[in-house]
Amino acid sequence: MWHLLTFCDSGNLDTTCLLNHTYVFNDGDIITGNNLTIGDKGSIVNYTNGAIANHGAGITLNFVYIEINNGGNISGGSITVSATNLTVNTAGKIFTQGLGYTSGNGTGAGVNSGHASGAGHAGHGGHSYDGNGDVGGGIYGSSLKPFTFGSGGGAGDGGLGSAGSGIISIQISDTLNLSGGLISSAAIAPGGNGGGGSGGSIYINTNKIIGTGNLTASGGAGNGASGGGAGGRIAVYYNQSTFTGISASTVIGGPRGVTLGSNTAGGSGTMIFVDNTNNVAIIKDGFGFQNITGGIANESGTPNQTFWNTNNPTFWNFTNLTIYNSSVIQSVSMNIPITTNLQVTNISWTCSGNLIYLAI
Repeated sequence: MWHLLTFCDSGNLDTTCLLNHTYVFNDGDIITGNNLTIGDKGSIVNYTNGAIANHGAGITLNFVYIEINNGGNISGGSITVSATNLTVNTAGKIFTQGLGYTSGNGTGAGVNSGHASGAGHAGHGGHSYDGNGDVGGGIYGSSLKPFTFGSGGGAGDGGLGSAGSGIISIQISDTLNLSGGLISSAAIAPGGNGGGGSGGSIYINTNKIIGTGNLTASGGAGNGASGGGAGGRIAVYYNQSTFTGISASTVIGGPRGVTLGSNTAGGSGTMIFVDNTNNVAIIKDGFGFQNITGGIANESGTPNQTFWNTNNPTFWNFTNLTIYNSSVIQSVSMNIPITTNLQVTNISWTCSGNLIYLAI
């Protein structure tokens, strides 16, 4: 790719590359190298949205080591990072906000109307005001291997709904040092009575995760008498962790528009952190199983096959399971065995008429 000749401000991709300017990538770019440092004035971006199948552009970065310094960022519709080590410093970020599906587009798009509804993703989009009564967008995507764009909120009589957010996929063979932000949240709808877009997807596999940063895939707020967008999806898998940012991470739904009435907020998304080595799971904000199949690559060889290989598992055999500030949806009867150390704080659990057996 000839445009990579202007990529590094100093060094080169074969050794150590410093990028300290704004580099605009093309959709589908794959950039491979040894060590990459994104400086405080550096960014790898494509803010164009809607030109590629109604969502933002994608890029893949394959490096041994990547460091994003304070002020540096990677921004686009779909960002895939594969590295031995990745460091995101305190004010650094990987960012897909508003670069998912555009207003009124996507699998869970909100309904265009005078008072629009919010987009769905990991939860249902918020309903519009009763004057129109439009139902929010539906649920789609995988809770354990999320890789779907957020959808756009419906357009209202005063303008567009907000766009959904994009996809962040990070595959690290050694250490993810996250002290900055991974952001796949939707923004407030820009147009009058426009619906909120839905949060996107963040999917991480790493040997070790450390740092004090956070991950967000929240839904966008509705505008006026509209519905809020649903939260997106976060799934993080690791073997070792001293990461302290789970409590600051979120997949909450976007609030309804400010007009009082029966318009509603978007539903919560799904977020799970899984310690593969110790068979531990942490759930925050919300969780529910959707579109899980035995063909998902990360299911193979996991210590919890019953949990991974069904849409609605009946047996959660984690050694430790922590659930807090969450809404959990379970549509079949299930067992939590005596071997599980279960900790729950401030949760609601919807069983759709079935039972939970707690053998603890």
